[in-house]
Amino acid sequence: MTIDIARLGARTAAASILFQIHVAVFLVQLVFIPPTAANLAMADPLVQWWQSAFPAAAMVVPCVVAAWLWNWFAPPDRSQLTRAAVEYGAGLVVAGAAVAAIAAVTDGRFPAFIPPEESARPGLALGMGAGIIEEAVFRFGVLTVTLTILARRLPTLPAAAVAVVLTAVLFAVSHEFGPGAAAFEPGWFLTRVMVPGIGMSVVFLVVGPAFLVSLHCSAHLFIPLFFS
Repeated sequence: MTIDIARLGARTAAASILFQIHVAVFLVQLVFIPPTAANLAMADPLVQWWQSAFPAAAMVVPCVVAAWLWNWFAPPDRSQLTRAAVEYGAGLVVAGAAVAAIAAVTDGRFPAFIPPEESARPGLALGMGAGIIEEAVFRFGVLTVTLTILARRLPTLPAAAVAVVLTAVLFAVSHEFGPGAAAFEPGWFLTRVMVPGIGMSVVFLVVGPAFLVSLHCSAHLFIPLFFS
């Protein structure tokens, strides 16, 4: 596993700029396809917690703040922005292909081992809301900040391992609290740790921040199209 710590900040900053595309799509969906009470009841626990305290539209605030901070801390150059744009487009394509393939294999039935907030039940707006708030908090926040700090004292791989595992555990635990938290389900907890926690964080660091952010948020666009 190769991680370019020297360029991670700038690549994260570039990704955070393109990330605003999905943030804008989220706002459009809120206006034109407003979520229902049934959508909210099935939404990601983080989204339900947020909605209990703030308007759903306010989820864009941490997304914009993360982009501003990363671009202040490590502004990307033109080549990094170009690379991020290519990665972002690739993430969109791969997300569509992956969701379509899963739907074909399962005959349109959502796999039971995947937590229900990842399904089509939260609807377009709140599904996308989960994607953007999770990326803003856990990838642009916990993962990259922790790794940036640890890399000053530890070799790259141990620092990355600690940052990835910490992010995964905090991600999974965050879904066990708040108004949307259901009874503890070991299988769903493990899925959250392994897939969006460890798996997506490794892709973020190795393949590229822009690719992962686009892959994750775009999946929330395609899931309602392929799963009922």
